[in-house]
Amino acid sequence: MTYVLATLAGAIGAALGWAAAAALALLIGTFVGASNFEGALGMFAVWAIGPAGGLIGLVAGGWLVLRKRGHRSFSAVALRIPLIVAAVAAIGAGVLWYLYETRPNLGTSSSGTPRLDFEIRLPPGIAPTGQPSAIRIELNTERNRMPGQVFDKGFRQDGDRMIMAGAVELHYRSSWRLLEVTMAPGEPARIFDLKLPSRPRHMKHFGPWRRVDFIAAGSEQPRPAPASEGFEIRTRVVYRDVELVKENAGEKR
Repeated sequence: MTYVLATLAGAIGAALGWAAAAALALLIGTFVGASNFEGALGMFAVWAIGPAGGLIGLVAGGWLVLRKRGHRSFSAVALRIPLIVAAVAAIGAGVLWYLYETRPNLGTSSSGTPRLDFEIRLPPGIAPTGQPSAIRIELNTERNRMPGQVFDKGFRQDGDRMIMAGAVELHYRSSWRLLEVTMAPGEPARIFDLKLPSRPRHMKHFGPWRRVDFIAAGSEQPRPAPASEGFEIRTRVVYRDVELVKENAGEKR
């Protein structure tokens, strides 16, 4: 119980010490007229001075509890303080990892927003009748709706079938994702259940072809697509930073 209480006191002391040191640094900086251009003073106070105060508060909190619990000699405290510091650091790392893993947004500042590349294979004898911009692509999730696009040069023949390629951005985690494709105004929407994980990883290659899952005409509720619906899709998720690393590695070979 001593170590539990000491760890708890150390965590509280670290938070209070960080806040106090940052506030003091900000106060002193303001008093002496330090520049706060674009929040530079605040950033310095929080991220340069704050950690020092946090470490002092952590050690002080653990020391107080150890002293109260009978560990009064310097050697007894000195041997136990590193364990408390390590425990608080491990808890902090675990909290940060949890927050990172459960964040709603996909992508990071380095990777940017990931995108879903898709290829849709049309039934034999079917071809777009208008411009690619007339084809309506929409990604529906539990968090948002996102328009996509078919590329202007994204059409090619595959035997007697045409394939059209496009992309849509993936902004959020979601337990389900439906890609809605409407070839032209007045035509029914073909809806594909993408069956992606909540936080999909980068995919080097396209997955297998899969048939359309639902069809919706006008304001009707979507219904399962009949076997005669020959629309198919295959997809891959792309994180731009991973793609750039692989492209650069390929150029160096």
